[in-house]
Amino acid sequence: MVSPAWADCLIAGSNERLTNFCLVERSKDANVPLNFAIMLDTRLKRVGHLNGLGFPMKVKRTDFTPFASPVLYYSTNINGGNPKKKLVLGNRSFSGDPNLIRKTGILIGATSGLKGRSIYGNGKYIDLNLTASHAYSPKHQTGVTNLSGAICSQNQIKNNLHLDACVGLTRIKKQITDQKNKYLSLSILNFFTSSPFLQHQNTLEATRYFEKNYTQNQFSLTHQTLNKTGYLSNLTLTIGEPVDNQLVTRRALNWSLEKHIENRKIVISANLRMASGGKVFGFDRNEKTRSLNLSYQLLKNLEIGFGYSKTDSNIDYFSASQPIFTIQFPAITF
Repeated sequence: MVSPAWADCLIAGSNERLTNFCLVERSKDANVPLNFAIMLDTRLKRVGHLNGLGFPMKVKRTDFTPFASPVLYYSTNINGGNPKKKLVLGNRSFSGDPNLIRKTGILIGATSGLKGRSIYGNGKYIDLNLTASHAYSPKHQTGVTNLSGAICSQNQIKNNLHLDACVGLTRIKKQITDQKNKYLSLSILNFFTSSPFLQHQNTLEATRYFEKNYTQNQFSLTHQTLNKTGYLSNLTLTIGEPVDNQLVTRRALNWSLEKHIENRKIVISANLRMASGGKVFGFDRNEKTRSLNLSYQLLKNLEIGFGYSKTDSNIDYFSASQPIFTIQFPAITF
């Protein structure tokens, strides 16, 4: 049986290394049950500590898992179209092509992919994630295709200091638009304990984005905390460099708080993004986007999310408010 103090570590399920660090820290100088020790031994071996706690069980050094799941969500711009209003610049106004107006509605479809890991040294491994999805709108008879891929080298340098390098790409293809993005990132991570039941992770990350017409560097600082009352908090501050004649993220602040209540995960998050640098027929464009989201675990592997997003632009044509609705289905692995 796992004590509440150790069980709270598992809240950070999506952050494998913070979970492991928390489990190790909270089990120091404690009498732990055999099943807990075996579980921790396996988790440590999965992140490259091949000796783990010394149990004879082994884990695969290279492992790949295909997966698939349904997709269901609401979109305020299914086709990549334009707002249904006039573009006003100074004392002139422009009307858009009615055939290029954005469409809203529910999309249904499926996603599939491949995730894997290859351990190549003590505390060193490579993670691979590939995903492809297509969702279709029966109402508008058009769909959205999402493609993404990332490969990351994750390395323990010394004790609780880690160095990660990732390269990835994303593509979102709609009826009108086709957005492609590539990135390269380098991160330094540090884990520490400020009290017996307060474990933290600090991450300093530099990312270079490669767009079709420009490149941009962004720098972010993230602080995550697992506390003794079973909360996982996350705060990320991002700064982006200016790019001439391109609307890019200059500052962003993301916050989230996660808690498990009666084995049901609840996550509340808030986001702020400030972008500037764009030009529209010689007029400067800048905008601020704020969003608030809430997700709740209905069943063991089924989560539902609600939210609201609002964008305020100095050019009213780009201002918008929209609801957010998502359902995350369990993945089927093969």
